[in-house]
Amino acid sequence: MPRAGAYELRECIAGLGAFGLFSKEWFQMAESLQHVANVALMEQSGPSAHSMTLWEKDELAVRYLLEEGKLNLCLRLMEEYMHFAFSSNWQDKLRDAEIIGPKGQHLGIPEVQVAMGAFEQSMGLLINCALKSVEAVQTIDMPLMFSHIAKVVEQDRKSVV
Repeated sequence: MPRAGAYELRECIAGLGAFGLFSKEWFQMAESLQHVANVALMEQSGPSAHSMTLWEKDELAVRYLLEEGKLNLCLRLMEEYMHFAFSSNWQDKLRDAEIIGPKGQHLGIPEVQVAMGAFEQSMGLLINCALKSVEAVQTIDMPLMFSHIAKVVEQDRKSVV
């Protein structure tokens, strides 16, 4: 990856934060998260070197995620998001809220749903890519990870019935 692209990638990862769900900052983070997840996915589609450490590979997205200490933040953000998405009245909450997008525009439910889907997919891809490295598995909050997985499986089970 060119130096400018690596710098931009690190800046995107450093910009991840615990912003309020559907705040202007959250929407900006969700947009940059798509870029980070796409880079992580592209980096892992290349030849794999199982015996190499994360720092010896060319997987900068996951490496920067760990170096910046953002992996557990990503998991907590995903947990917070899923708690909202699994609530039975999330659409009512959105309808009652005045949601302002990243450029200061008012967003309706369809636009928010697109951002929700992009956030969930990008965050899921990024966490998935990270968990393919032993260094990430060693640092992730396992109790939170297992709790999150259990909630997702339980929700899926409820939706099938």
